Amino acid sequence: MYFVDPSFFTGDIHIPNMDENCLKDFTIFKLIAKWERECLELVLGKCLADELLSQFEITGEDGSKKYTLKTDSDPKWKLLIDGRKYSEDDESVSNFSDSPSCGCGCSECDHHFWEGLVYGTETLLKGEFVEFKESLIAYYIYYMWSFNNLSQTTGTGEQVPEDKNSSYTSNKLKRTSAFNYFWQKVRFCEHGGKVGLHQFLKEHSGLFPNFEEICFNNINIYDL
Repeated sequence: MYFVDPSFFTGDIHIPNMDENCLKDFTIFKLIAKWERECLELVLGKCLADELLSQFEITGEDGSKKYTLKTDSDPKWKLLIDGRKYSEDDESVSNFSDSPSCGCGCSECDHHFWEGLVYGTETLLKGEFVEFKESLIAYYIYYMWSFNNLSQTTGTGEQVPEDKNSSYTSNKLKRTSAFNYFWQKVRFCEHGGKVGLHQFLKEHSGLFPNFEEICFNNINIYDL
């Protein structure tokens, strides 16, 4: 996994017993790795997604190896991953939009802010500052995990999971909410100059010429 790990799946995208289950069964890791790449190809296009992943190398010793952005990689990848606040006069900015297509009022701000593929929310907890990592990729993975866990495959067919001493209820509201939050971070923008991924890439088209925009919409509780 390049960007996300089990620590991302808390709060509104909580995946229960993730660390414990991963030690017993690597299937969840396989699926997360698959959905992570699938998400990148959806939001960046195949060419740019491949170009981005080629900028990583494996670092660390056995047992602590991880993917790390190469030290000699182009600085543009840090902007994509970590975010950027910029104006139309900043270097490498092109096609700066005063009237984003979403019509949400972003034009009132002379700066735009892209928060990044991975970002953190810092809060004070028990006298110490703690950072919770977030990513639009994690929300897409949660949606796919929730959809995948609507039923479980057994020797006699598909069964709805049911915990002992508890009743099963549909997760479609949380699933839909996760996907629409993901969609918002990619396709939409917010007041105060916050822009979605696609607008950031369009406004930096000189840096990311391989970007291929794939249009997709938010969904309802029927996954439509």
